[in-house]
Amino acid sequence: IKGIAHVEDIEWPFVFHGVQHIFDTPVPLKSWTGNDRTSRIVVIARDMDKSDIQASLDTLRMRPGEVDAHIDGMMGQASETVD
Repeated sequence: IKGIAHVEDIEWPFVFHGVQHIFDTPVPLKSWTGNDRTSRIVVIARDMDKSDIQASLDTLRMRPGEVDAHIDGMMGQASETVD
């Protein structure tokens, strides 16, 4: 995965890059000019469903409180399916 991400309330975007479980530290683009605040992400994947990738990207868009609730919900679902 790699991309340029704009973070709410920060005036410049960050560049990020990761392969499998190893990610470089995001780099702020403090010299960014222009008003385009569109984040762009490229995912190169193998043996993954599009819906799984979409769910992961949706999680990245959540605010901190939403992430906690989402994780709690996932944990509740996991405990319901394990006997």
